[in-house]
Amino acid sequence: MAAHSSTAGSGPCSRSQRAHVARPCSRPRRSGAPALPDFVELLDYLVSKQDQVWVTDHISSHKYATERDGAEVKTSEATARQVKVSLTCKADPKLYDAPLTLITRVPADWQQCRITQGTQTATAIATVSNGVVLYAAMPTGEPITLQPVAP
Repeated sequence: MAAHSSTAGSGPCSRSQRAHVARPCSRPRRSGAPALPDFVELLDYLVSKQDQVWVTDHISSHKYATERDGAEVKTSEATARQVKVSLTCKADPKLYDAPLTLITRVPADWQQCRITQGTQTATAIATVSNGVVLYAAMPTGEPITLQPVAP
């Protein structure tokens, strides 16, 4: 079998083609692909709305989705004075350890509520909107207690 050797102007890529490859791409964008300035503008807009949109990397997104899909919430008590729920997850807690966002219905007259999970001494205060509160909790199975905060 003979060895293949290539000289300028022969073979699969001629000198003029190689020079063309080295220059910036002047091909038109693929159909539907945004121009770079438009894409950067979109990213800036998303960052400005990060209190409303979760901007994250793909690994964190995958971990959250896996944890959420394996989660189960149970209500053990729901009175005018407190709501108790528990959050568990089937995913391995060594790998999936992010807090999950819960949406819990509470009495309509609550304006704010104190949220405590397990024996944790730190509590969070969350605003209630239309009888619903949104908050983060760990899927440890420990009871999560929501109680109204006096205005």
